[in-house]
Amino acid sequence: MKNIATIAVAVMLVALVHNYEAQAKETNPIINTIETAKERAINNKVTNFIKNEWNETKEFQRNSWAEGQQQVQRNKEQLNNYWNNIAEAWVYYFQPEDLVDHNTHSVND
Repeated sequence: MKNIATIAVAVMLVALVHNYEAQAKETNPIINTIETAKERAINNKVTNFIKNEWNETKEFQRNSWAEGQQQVQRNKEQLNNYWNNIAEAWVYYFQPEDLVDHNTHSVND
């Protein structure tokens, strides 16, 4: 009888411990608090605002970079046209006869 009572107590302890572990996994306040905190940290207004601003900033920078590259190309073309106009004006206003030395009537080299 003593053995049966010991076995019964042991079985009840095992069942009680097993039941407690199952309940602890389901309703562990620490795990629930961590999961809740994690969920709140990921899905809240501030986090969503920061994510949206980050994405908008990246898109703005991408567009600004493309516009900047186009502006650099336009500036380069304008400068080339400017120097070409100066070269054409130089040739137009300073013809080879203007380079003739009036004392010797020869072209200066």
